[in-house]
Amino acid sequence: MISMDWKERLRRDSDDFFKNKIPVGFYDIEIVYNAYPLRINNKIPNEVIAFVGKKIASKIADQPTEYIKFYDYLFDHKGETGKILFAYIITRALQKSPDIFFPYLEKKLFTLKDAKLAVLIVDKAICPLVRKEPTKYQNIIISWAKIDHPSLTLSMQKIITSIMQTHPENIPEIFHHLESGWLNAGEPVIKMNIAVMKSIYKINPDFYYKIYGHYQNTREPIFAEILTGAIMDYHPDIETAVTHWSQSGNTRLKKYGMHALKLINKKRKNK
Repeated sequence: MISMDWKERLRRDSDDFFKNKIPVGFYDIEIVYNAYPLRINNKIPNEVIAFVGKKIASKIADQPTEYIKFYDYLFDHKGETGKILFAYIITRALQKSPDIFFPYLEKKLFTLKDAKLAVLIVDKAICPLVRKEPTKYQNIIISWAKIDHPSLTLSMQKIITSIMQTHPENIPEIFHHLESGWLNAGEPVIKMNIAVMKSIYKINPDFYYKIYGHYQNTREPIFAEILTGAIMDYHPDIETAVTHWSQSGNTRLKKYGMHALKLINKKRKNK
C-alpha cells in the first residue's frame, strides 16, 4: 500500500511531468517513480505504476490526440512497465475518441508477443468500453479474434465470452461470424473457437447441439477438429455427427470421428 506521503509526492511529480516534460518531448516517465523505495522482484510495485498511469491519464483525457507520440514512446521503448502505463493511459483516450484510438490500439496490440501484456491492455482499455456498449464493439472484437495472433486470442476469447454471458441473444450472430473463419484458422484461432464453443454450451446448450447437427455431413477435417475439441456432453446430434466422421474416407476426418466416438461414449456412460 502506498503511504499518503508517497501518494502526494507521486501526484506532484506526475503533475510536473505532464506540465513541463511531455510538452518538450521528454518522455522518460520513470523519473516520476524511480525514487520510490520499495521493490517487488526488483521492480517498482504495480500499484505505483497504476497510480502514476491513472494520474497522467486524467491529465491527457481532454485532448488525447495531442499525446500520441508520448503513447508511442511508452509502448515502443519502455518495456513491460511502459506497456502497463500505456494500458492505463490509453483507456481514457479510447473513452474520449474511440473512432481514432481503436484503429491505433489495434496496430499496437498486433505487435505484442507477450500474451499477459495483451490481456492487461485489453482488460484495462477495451473491456470497459465493451461492457458499456457490447453491440457497438462486438464485430471489431470478432474481427480481431479471427486473426491468428497467439498473444491476442486469449484476450479476445475472454471478451467474446463476456458478451455472450451478458447478451445471450447475440450468440448466434457471434458464432456465425467466428464460424466464417474456421476453414483458414491456425492453431491459436482453433483453440479459441473450441473455448468459445464450450462457453456456448454453458450458456445456450440447445444452440450448441444444433451446431453439431448442422455439421454432421462435413468433409472438412478442421471443422471436425474444432467440434471434437469442444465436446462437453453426450447428445444424439453429436453422436450422429461423429459417427459420420468416423466412417469417412478422409484419414484426418476419420481420426477425429473415432476419437470423438470414444469421448461421447464415456460421457454417455457417466450420465
